Amino acid sequence: MSPVRQAGLNLIKDPQEFLTYCPVKTLWRQKLQTDAVPVPSPKGVFTIGDYGTCDGTVSLRLIHKVIDHLRNKHGPDLKIQVLYEDHASNDYNSLFKTIYGQTSYMTKFTNVFPLVCGTNFYKQCVPDNTCDIIMSSFATVYLSNER
Repeated sequence: MSPVRQAGLNLIKDPQEFLTYCPVKTLWRQKLQTDAVPVPSPKGVFTIGDYGTCDGTVSLRLIHKVIDHLRNKHGPDLKIQVLYEDHASNDYNSLFKTIYGQTSYMTKFTNVFPLVCGTNFYKQCVPDNTCDIIMSSFATVYLSNER
């Protein structure tokens, strides 16, 4: 099994490829190298994880672009799960309104299945080897030495 699939992360050899400076918000952002992530057979499932999702608005466009890229490269039969993870007290009603809103990827693509997980990223959220891409936009500020 590849280290990318095993870790559930998109690993890049060159750190300069991994980060992109974003002058608007003075942040460093990760470039997703979706071509480097192995895709299962058309009968398999490709899983995108959004950890610390809040209401889903921050990641919505990025997830849309990832799905669009996967559709263009692998066709409409590839099943895609989008796992939204946040703590149990998150306002999941707002998340559902975002996911199923008029500007969502759900209005454009078929065979896409959103899921939610009410835990936190200090605990394992899904079984080993089930996430192909994991992203976290603003929740990474909460990462510390806590385990």
